[in-house]
Amino acid sequence: DLIKSETSTGTSDAGHRSKKAVNRMRRQKIKRANENLATDESNGAGAVRIENPNVEETKKPIVSLAALAKAAEKIDPSHLKDYLERYLLQELQLLRFCVHLNEAFSQVSIPWVKMFKESTLSTLIDVPLSHIPKPIYDVSNKWIKDRTIEKLCKFVSLAGGCIVTDMEAQQGGGKGGKKGAQQTSSKSEVGTFVALAMVLRSRPDALITVLRMLRERPTYQGEDKLPFIVWMMAQASQG
Repeated sequence: DLIKSETSTGTSDAGHRSKKAVNRMRRQKIKRANENLATDESNGAGAVRIENPNVEETKKPIVSLAALAKAAEKIDPSHLKDYLERYLLQELQLLRFCVHLNEAFSQVSIPWVKMFKESTLSTLIDVPLSHIPKPIYDVSNKWIKDRTIEKLCKFVSLAGGCIVTDMEAQQGGGKGGKKGAQQTSSKSEVGTFVALAMVLRSRPDALITVLRMLRERPTYQGEDKLPFIVWMMAQASQG
């Protein structure tokens, strides 16, 4: 009987220890699962916090375009008309037109790279002319239509090249630029951008003539230039 009692007691103790071990393993698994869940939730919250600054940054081009509209309102249509008629040589007319607009928009900044990369075509198609008063556009449009197609083609090529060069400078990839440099907004070519849009809308045939040449130039090569080329085509399609 004593042997049976000891055997029974030993078996009971072993079973009890086995249950304790199983329960301990279960508690450890539950603890690890909870820790993993907490880590996942923490990472998820962190991802949201990282994305929030980007949401704010997308508003910057809108602020810049609002500044463009304010600057455009200050342009006197009659003064612009007199200014355009002052230069009789066509070699200088389009350049002076561009210079005049660059002066008018000298305090406006547009981050080209960000705007073309993050904006949809349906939004870009109205930029920048939706921010230009109709009297200014009408004066410019009438004047542009009287320019020769040869001069307009040269202007499209020149103006497009200026903006592409400015885009590369913002990316830190232009001549003299440091790779990985912080992007900056351009204040030098906003008037050129407006003038180019007006020319493309007024005389879309100018783009048709030079489009193949532009696409073959190294300056326009690369996927990062494609949105700008599409924008040019979209402007011409509205003409």
